[in-house]
Amino acid sequence: GQQGTPPRTGQLVMTEDPTAEQPGGKRHESSGKGVVKSAGGGVLGSIMSSRDITVVNVALPTVQRVVAAPGTELDYSLVAWTVTGYTLALATVIPPTGWAADRFGTKRLYMAAIALFTIGSVRCDAATDIYMLISCRVLQGLGGGGIISTSLPPIQPCCEPNWGAQSTVAR
Repeated sequence: GQQGTPPRTGQLVMTEDPTAEQPGGKRHESSGKGVVKSAGGGVLGSIMSSRDITVVNVALPTVQRVVAAPGTELDYSLVAWTVTGYTLALATVIPPTGWAADRFGTKRLYMAAIALFTIGSVRCDAATDIYMLISCRVLQGLGGGGIISTSLPPIQPCCEPNWGAQSTVAR
């Protein structure tokens, strides 16, 4: 709005003071240290999830021998489902994650995705056969997709050209 006029509901409010009070009495505190922490956590989470695809690709021949019954070797097309299941689960969960982040909060969803990914990883280690391994990789992929889609949006405002300025939507 114009100077002295209170913002209307849904109106974008820009201030140059990052600690200025915003509509609703909220204050925004941004610091270089907070940006580094957020960026570091987000990037590490994304790397962890993305790295998991390539690591298993390299290990497929070993999985083919180790998970099979003694003296036999599993069919490669079956073992490849450990990668395919992970990738399909990861890709499937990304679109609804945006809606879920708006509804439940990005941080809460990110922490849930990390927990799901970790549980899937631990279960993969305890897998006793190829089918259990594939299902645990799917669980891991669901968490990985959540990590990828929720790790970077919280730091986006800090990476824009005018990151010291705070923008909010008046409610």
